[in-house]
Amino acid sequence: MFCHNCGAALPEGGAFCPQCGQRVKQDTAPNPYTVQSAQASAPQEDKDFDVYVRSVNARLGTGTWVPQLNAWSYYDEEFRVKWGASKMKRFSFITYMDWVDGAVVQQFSAACTQFALNNYPGMARGMQVGVASFAVIASRNLQNSAVEQVMQTPPAHFAAFEMPVLLDLNTGSLYHMQKTPLWGALMWSDL
Repeated sequence: MFCHNCGAALPEGGAFCPQCGQRVKQDTAPNPYTVQSAQASAPQEDKDFDVYVRSVNARLGTGTWVPQLNAWSYYDEEFRVKWGASKMKRFSFITYMDWVDGAVVQQFSAACTQFALNNYPGMARGMQVGVASFAVIASRNLQNSAVEQVMQTPPAHFAAFEMPVLLDLNTGSLYHMQKTPLWGALMWSDL
């Protein structure tokens, strides 16, 4: 389980987050991206998902398994003068889910963004440093509300981007927001 306020991993049965002190919210529904056991890993039964992860590994390097997100994580940095001599610290997260609706997209994307904001190395955001979080959910059961959610403008963050993405394993289609947001428009096309 993770803190709804700061995204830190929570100890079992704790009433408060050890990092930010926020009272732990007890979810009534099971968390769709929390690992249930230490042996859990990405699903092996979906060949198309395995192929996708291998293609991402070929492009970005081998991912790191993040148990609290039940996702593979990839990290890189890029510096560009045209961004005002700024550095972008990019996190990409990939998970598989059996069933996805709009609420699940929103929760997973928010958790990934919070993880990125809590774990990027280097100087503080806004000091010529930005953080981008791409939260990719692969599934064969995408509900219409999930597709609608990723097409909307994601929440704005100070010196950070949040981008939820869906991969339909049935068709190979990727769904994400198509328009350029006002915030970060200078960097958007390069991200």
